[in-house]
Amino acid sequence: QLGVVYITGNKTVVVPCLGSISSLNVSLHTKYPDKIFVPDGKSIVWDSQKGFTVPSNLIGDVGMVFCKAKIDDESYQSMMFIVVVVGYKIHDLAINPPHQVELAAGEKLSLNCTVKTELNVGIEFDWDYPYSKTNKKKHITVRDIKTSLGNEMKKFVSTLTIEHVTLNDRGRYSCTASSSRMTKRSSVSVIVHEKPFISLGRMPSLVETRLNEPVRIPVKFTGYPSPEFKWYKNGRAITANRTVKLGHTLTISETSERDAGNYTVVLTNPINKEQERHTFHLVMTVPPQIGENALLAPVDSYKYGSAQALTCTVYAVPSVPKIEWYWQFEEECTFNPHQTGLGSNPYSCKTWKDITDRRGGNQIETVKNQLVAIAGKTKTVSTLVIQAANVSALYRCVASNKAGEGERVISFHVTRGLEINLHPQSQPTEKHNISLQCTADKLTFENLTWFKFRPQASTVRLGGLPMPVCKNLEALQKLNSVVARANGENITMELLLHNISLQDSGDYVCIAQDKKTRTQHCLVKHLTVQEPVAPTIIATPENQTADIGETIEVSCIANGIPSPLITWFKNNISLVEDSGIVLKDRNRTLTIRRVRKEDEGLYSCHACNILGCTKVASFFSVEGTDEKTKLQFIILVGAAVIAMFFWLLLVIILRTVKRVM
Repeated sequence: QLGVVYITGNKTVVVPCLGSISSLNVSLHTKYPDKIFVPDGKSIVWDSQKGFTVPSNLIGDVGMVFCKAKIDDESYQSMMFIVVVVGYKIHDLAINPPHQVELAAGEKLSLNCTVKTELNVGIEFDWDYPYSKTNKKKHITVRDIKTSLGNEMKKFVSTLTIEHVTLNDRGRYSCTASSSRMTKRSSVSVIVHEKPFISLGRMPSLVETRLNEPVRIPVKFTGYPSPEFKWYKNGRAITANRTVKLGHTLTISETSERDAGNYTVVLTNPINKEQERHTFHLVMTVPPQIGENALLAPVDSYKYGSAQALTCTVYAVPSVPKIEWYWQFEEECTFNPHQTGLGSNPYSCKTWKDITDRRGGNQIETVKNQLVAIAGKTKTVSTLVIQAANVSALYRCVASNKAGEGERVISFHVTRGLEINLHPQSQPTEKHNISLQCTADKLTFENLTWFKFRPQASTVRLGGLPMPVCKNLEALQKLNSVVARANGENITMELLLHNISLQDSGDYVCIAQDKKTRTQHCLVKHLTVQEPVAPTIIATPENQTADIGETIEVSCIANGIPSPLITWFKNNISLVEDSGIVLKDRNRTLTIRRVRKEDEGLYSCHACNILGCTKVASFFSVEGTDEKTKLQFIILVGAAVIAMFFWLLLVIILRTVKRVM
């Protein structure tokens, strides 16, 4: 006869070896493997009414146990007990699919309820679903499977299947798993649609974002099954890349102006191929960007008494309707060169005056705002015209729109008694010799020095504002090819540049020191050296036919660098101004008055510069005879004689009247 001892999660287990005498010497024996345990009065105890109590872990790995007792040298043995280890812990319960399940009527529903337990656990499943209490549907199948996951865990799976769902099958589906001492439960919602569909929610047609900021355009929709997404920009399909992510949300992580446009999303149902679409118009708002702030080295010194025009060229989306101007005296503000590298305004003024407040400042002629197309973009150009540069000041233009604000602060330092002149005054061309003359009042200035601005030596970091030339002395290279001379009240420092090339273009700076205040004054001359271009004639004289006595006027216009010199020839003989032959507008226009027969011939226009010459020719025909000219001359002489006669007659009459009086 065999008994059973169950080991559960308790710390101790009782083997029911009972006795009629409480003082018996009883020991516990095990088989497979063999062990012997004797009472120690602590964790191992024998009680005649209860049995042998021993820690569960001591016999959890044995096959059988029994008790032995000795009475008067005789041994007595209890019945054999089979040791059965019974578990109860449920580690985990999950339903798959884990989230909301969507189906169309007629499709198959399959739900798996998976339980993971410790070893030697028995599990009982119970499903709760719509109508399960009142109507056990015949088309619902539940199948339970038990598998092993190794030496420490077991897995149980219960599967609920509905081959063809109907609208009545929608609702909450719950799975409950129970062991002897533990229960766990999980549920999932099942939605059954009448048929596959797509429906779009309310979405905006206009999406605005700021330049360089990320933008997300979500698509609001409901549908079953999940639709396929296809995105188009301005009618052309787009693909995902490093900055563009596609799907039910369009994401552009680094926006630029070229990202603006019409974005259309097309949703397609994979079952019935039904389609829905929506178009988003993405507008890129651009905070005002003032083009002059990008100049490498803006000029900040102006000649006293000169008329000047200050500009702010603003690009913004939406465009700026108006640009505001302000000013302040130079001495009321401070300059911090370190701010330029940080991209901040280096000038600090406590207050700014409105441009209409002209007390003590320069006389302002006009402030004009106009829209101009530059490089394919519409920009607002605001021009501030100063009648005469008399006072050193700072001028500030401010532009704003919904995306932000931009400003430019212009240092308007007026230099008196200091000027720069270019000789010759024509446009400098490669291989020419030129000179820059810095002239100053010798009673006011001394130590005149020529420099050239070196952009690569500028300490302004990328992204910072440009440093004005005259405040960026570290970027100036001193020039030595100079000649100094005094002339009356002035002193001139002449910079000689021989055989100039394109590399000689740039900003040339003359710095002079005030004798009294020891402060330095600066003037900048920007020199642009042009590459020579051979002459071309763009307006050619045509063949002419005129009657004797009429006037012929023709033009010959030529382009080239340097500007071409125009000369005229008649029958290959150089034509010079004479009676009736007039050359004007730098020989561009030839006029022949009172044409005579001998003026007939082949006239050619020659345009020449250092790269060579080009020419065009036209023939002048003169019709009629000189008789007409002689008759015209006689008429003119006769008219002159008659006029003289009447004038003398008038004089005689006046004298006679005077004598009578």
